[in-house]
Amino acid sequence: MYTALKLPRFAGGVLPVSVLLGGLLGMGALATHSELIVLRASGVSLLRIGRAALYTGIVLAVIGAIVAENIAPQLDRYARQMKTLTKNSEARMAGRGSAWIRDGNLFFNISSTKDGMGFDGVYIFNINQANNGLVSIGKARSANVNVFNEWTFDDYGESVFLDDETQTYNVPTTLEPNKLNSDVLELTEVRTSSLGGFELYRYIQYLKSNELDADEDEIAFWSRLAGLAGIAIMCV
Repeated sequence: MYTALKLPRFAGGVLPVSVLLGGLLGMGALATHSELIVLRASGVSLLRIGRAALYTGIVLAVIGAIVAENIAPQLDRYARQMKTLTKNSEARMAGRGSAWIRDGNLFFNISSTKDGMGFDGVYIFNINQANNGLVSIGKARSANVNVFNEWTFDDYGESVFLDDETQTYNVPTTLEPNKLNSDVLELTEVRTSSLGGFELYRYIQYLKSNELDADEDEIAFWSRLAGLAGIAIMCV
């Protein structure tokens, strides 16, 4: 099932090469049966033949764009989610793609839905196991595991509940012991393969507005546009 869900993304990636091979086979068949000679002898110009191939390529590019930008990203997200939750019994789904994970006295809510510019946010609830009281609530843009096998949170902010007040902290990174399989962190990772073109563009603008590195995402965005344009070119 995981492989089947990944097929649309794979198909979108190989479509330009498939169109090139299809065009070669099609034109080769016409040449083998001397049909190109008949067309040229009938007054059909090379420009007209190329234009017909271009129109075919444009139609295929539109179909490819629909699959690559609307169908493949959603299936890719679901495939990652399904694989991670199958491999980790500690994780549970709630609502629209939200995963709950427990690590000792910490409870993580990892959201794979996108609300505006906030992509894949991570909420951290710290519970006092002695009285089941809420010690603190934290929010991070994403999470990773460092070389010391500890959680690392990016753009982390935390509210700590004391007896008579609440203190708020905003720090770039915080660390907590990690007891979970790091595969669950795939749910927090923003992957270009799981974003449509418009979502990827908005994510790039989000990174830039927060003065974060967006070079790799920009390369992925323009490569995707070039790939779609390349379908029509390959056909010609």
